[in-house]
Amino acid sequence: MKRSYLSEGQLTPQKVVQLLENGKVANLPLKDGAGKMNLKPKTTWANASGTTSSNNCTITFFDDTRALQTITDNYNLKMRVVKVAEDFAITLNPIYQQGQSRMLFPFKRSDTEIMFVSKTNSGWSYELIFVTIDANDNLTIETVPLFTPAQSLSENEMTLHIIQVEGTQNDFILCSQYTSGALNFVMLPFRVEGRAVTLGNIFVHDPAYYGNSPSNIAMWDVGKIALYHVNTLSNQSPLMSTFAINDLTITLLYRDTYPNSELGTTLISRFFMQKLSKGRIVLNYADPQTVGTPQVLRIVEFDKRTGKPIFASKRTIVANSKAVSTPAFTMLVTAENVGFSYGKMNANSTDPFYNKGTFWAWGADGDEFIMAPYLIFDDGASTDMTQKYPSYSLNKSRTKALISFIALNSFAVNIRAIEVVEQQHVGKVLGVAESTSTIALSGVVNGFQGLVPGSEYVYDMNGNIAAIDKVYSQNKPIGRAINSNSLLMYDYLLK
Repeated sequence: MKRSYLSEGQLTPQKVVQLLENGKVANLPLKDGAGKMNLKPKTTWANASGTTSSNNCTITFFDDTRALQTITDNYNLKMRVVKVAEDFAITLNPIYQQGQSRMLFPFKRSDTEIMFVSKTNSGWSYELIFVTIDANDNLTIETVPLFTPAQSLSENEMTLHIIQVEGTQNDFILCSQYTSGALNFVMLPFRVEGRAVTLGNIFVHDPAYYGNSPSNIAMWDVGKIALYHVNTLSNQSPLMSTFAINDLTITLLYRDTYPNSELGTTLISRFFMQKLSKGRIVLNYADPQTVGTPQVLRIVEFDKRTGKPIFASKRTIVANSKAVSTPAFTMLVTAENVGFSYGKMNANSTDPFYNKGTFWAWGADGDEFIMAPYLIFDDGASTDMTQKYPSYSLNKSRTKALISFIALNSFAVNIRAIEVVEQQHVGKVLGVAESTSTIALSGVVNGFQGLVPGSEYVYDMNGNIAAIDKVYSQNKPIGRAINSNSLLMYDYLLK
């Protein structure tokens, strides 16, 4: 069977090609540098000291060049402006002292204002902290009471989460769990207009589904929420619930408990959820059930009528020999379907990953993940990671990212600039180019050299095909060599 396609550019033989939405075929990726992250020199906030149990740091961009960094140092809140030059040089402005706080959740309101939802250091109270910046980088700080719950809510960083309601500028949801009694998960919607606060009705999970840490919450569509936590009454099984929110009122759509093989277990100490496109979310968690505690990426879709989760692609992104030091990992979605994840590796001491901070970029094309090669910290900075998870922020143009983390031994706050080169894969993987003008859609593809018969081969985000090794082992399988020159492709490509 033969098919004819127009080509967008000359095809590269022995590389994976894609079918674009315009019906043309093209090499992967669409432009050079796809999915890359280039680490820049780090700067240390050396005079921030405390203990790992009380420290928490955040980093949030105002615009393209200015960001706000915070640290709760023994509950004393400190903040400063961080400036990032075109060449990624970092400048730290003077420190502002601002009261006491235990947890901070930053939300950019404009290019000159960031709002923090703060768990205060007194009782069970929460407050809002508004930080505005002027043209001379001076900060103005205002605080507004938010609410005091009827009973204590967990302030564990694996359980307390606050998100902005998609499609709104002023609506937010606080999610946590009661620390006594049935440990029910609760969600409180609230609205912030100017400096005025309006509270919605608190939603309390049914007592039959009370939970335990960890948890996370994400918007999967406009007005639609997904919540993960552990169902303590159901043999520590993970629970995924979906809700609708309308004008500060939350209603349940769907709720069910799932096998540990689907969503991990209560032993997971970190679980990230972020929205992709078209009513989907991406999950990033460490799986303690598998030897080596590998990190896992998972796409979850949702039935738009019922809210029922539909578990799609699942990718193990760290090999079993490279354990993840949890909870020192995090995830950032840099574009609609492109992101990168960070983790500290505890591999064998002879492995290049040993005790190193490692980034990997990924693209979510439809129901599949395509992984870029790992990027390892090259200066040893990551060997001094704390148990507090890092904080990320993208600048306005989405070309630079900052990562802020607390050093394990000195408790100093480290900042590292990252150049982000995004790539959205708008096409679908079609097959492998045999020449500049022919593509094998299925079956045997020829023209290779030096293949090892019987070995499995994979491809990365750039369409490169290679044998499974330390770099490519987490990429998508393409097929198996039948001789030194020929590869038998798996039939899922054409499907």
